[in-house]
Formats: sequence, C-alpha cells, structure tokens
Amino acid sequence: MKRILKAFLVCILLCSAALPVSSQSPWIWGYSVSLDGFSSQTKLHPQEHLGFHLFIDPFGKEPFLPDISAGILLPTGVNSSGHIFYDVQIGLPVLSLDDHPFSGLLRRESTLIPGISAGVMFGGKLQGRPVISASLEPVSLYFGDRILRFLGIRITYCIKEQTTGWGLRIFDLSHFLF
Repeated sequence: MKRILKAFLVCILLCSAALPVSSQSPWIWGYSVSLDGFSSQTKLHPQEHLGFHLFIDPFGKEPFLPDISAGILLPTGVNSSGHIFYDVQIGLPVLSLDDHPFSGLLRRESTLIPGISAGVMFGGKLQGRPVISASLEPVSLYFGDRILRFLGIRITYCIKEQTTGWGLRIFDLSHFLF
C-alpha cells in the first residue's frame, strides 16, 4: 500500500513540474482526493476509503460534456490489508448555475455544477467480481482551478453475485494541475 501511495505522489510531483508557464492555458488535467464510505452490501470493505484519482476534463464544466477519472481507494482501517480497490469513472455535469444558493457564503466566484457519474471498481478482495457504480453529486462547486464536491450518493451493483449496495462520498477535492 505504501508503494502505491509513493508511486502516486511521485506521479503528482512530476505532473506539477510540467505546469504551463502561461496562465492563459486551459485547465484540463488534475488530481482529486476524496473520502468514501460503503455499506456492507457493496462487496467492498464497509469502512471509510481515502481516494486518490487522476482526471482529465477536456471539455470544461459545461453541461453534458464528460470527464474521465481513474485512481485507487485505500481503506483507512487497521485490519484492512488487501482491500485496495481501483476505480474508473466517467462524470457528466448536468447543470451549470453561476447564481446559486451558496454564492453568498463563498469568498471566490463559483459555479454550482451538480452531476452524475458511472464507473467500475475492481481489485482487492473482489477477486474478479467487478462492481459497477452510479453516482449523484448534488453539491459540486467549480472555482475555475478546483472543484469541491460534498455528499455524493453512490449506488453499486456486483455483476457476478447480482447484489446491490450503496456508498456515500463525504467530500471530494479536485485540483487542476495543467
């Protein structure tokens, strides 16, 4: 687990060293850090998972233009060896509101971009049983160079065992690197 985390951090450092000098360049690539929790029915370890993802958002945060992310979910518990999962998702903002209920509470200009996403998780103790997920992210704030998401709801389905479950993404901080 430490080896994977070190490799991820080295990748982040190399990507940040390649930052464009011009501030006029578009923000396309980035990383995100999240905290997820899953129910016991998901076939994932029923505890908190710290997520590290790399993402590409080539179209910007306009409605119905996709972004793609891939990363790992690391369990935070002590007795959780072998419960590292790989996660690949395609996200889709469904709305873009510049004048939203949270704008008066925030110091920077922001856009509310609620979205949906679909993905697949595999690895760890799933032993060849991929888990498909669909997510709803109602509170997603876009600040130009970063995105804050809170209280995302995730429905999961294990293909092989035909079982469903649910998860909650407590927060997700995405930051564009270049």
